[in-house]
Amino acid sequence: MKHLFTFLLFILISFQVNAQLTLFDEDFETGYTDGTDLKGVNGWQVFQTDPVVQTEQSTGSGNNNSDWFVEFRTGGYQEIQMVKELISGNTYTFKAYFKRTNGYSGQMIIRVMKLVSTGPAVEILQSTSGGVNSGYTEKSLTFTADESVNYGFRIQQKFGTSFFQIDDVEIICTDCQTASVSDVKDFQFNIYPNPAKERLRLQTDLPLEHVDVFSLTGSKVLSQSYTEEIEIGMLSKGVYMLQATSNDGRVATQKLIKQ
Repeated sequence: MKHLFTFLLFILISFQVNAQLTLFDEDFETGYTDGTDLKGVNGWQVFQTDPVVQTEQSTGSGNNNSDWFVEFRTGGYQEIQMVKELISGNTYTFKAYFKRTNGYSGQMIIRVMKLVSTGPAVEILQSTSGGVNSGYTEKSLTFTADESVNYGFRIQQKFGTSFFQIDDVEIICTDCQTASVSDVKDFQFNIYPNPAKERLRLQTDLPLEHVDVFSLTGSKVLSQSYTEEIEIGMLSKGVYMLQATSNDGRVATQKLIKQ
């Protein structure tokens, strides 16, 4: 069934119009606790435990005068990562905003790594390693994925003992398809709310047996028997395909946006 779904999705997408699509947009305003280690929160990976990388709340200290941000609390070569599955041939932009919070020198970079199944990650691109100012400045990278695999989007303290604040991290597909699947269905159903954050419901006239959620490259990321409310809080922000199967074996799909 997964291969059939992926094939149908591929055929459908080939007829869609290119559009900009935000895969990840993190302002650290939701789901974080003040003064808490970032590791493992909302999908973030932290490669070193000392010095600390933690979320902070301070009125007006974030980018664009927001109240939340992530802080690298001194020490060189600390690195964090967010992993996203990308589609070969599509072009992506990765960007984040940085600010130095004390008077010492220091450098921050952003990197894109291809996460291969065996061996170390392969670096695709990295930003220049210039100094970071006392006001928020943007660093960005744009590249085209050469394989449909997982990629690591990394933020690294390259040099110096300053504290650094990071905010408004985005991963954008600049030429992705809209991936509407309104015509690939054996029956009608609706998702609400959509976009959704923690849970959703399905509305249909048919009794349902189970639901599956797929990434845009066809990887199944959730599968469960149908219940009145479907929990999706464990999924990373992005666009997915939700496939519903009725009790009599009919299948339908809809685009799902996870906030």
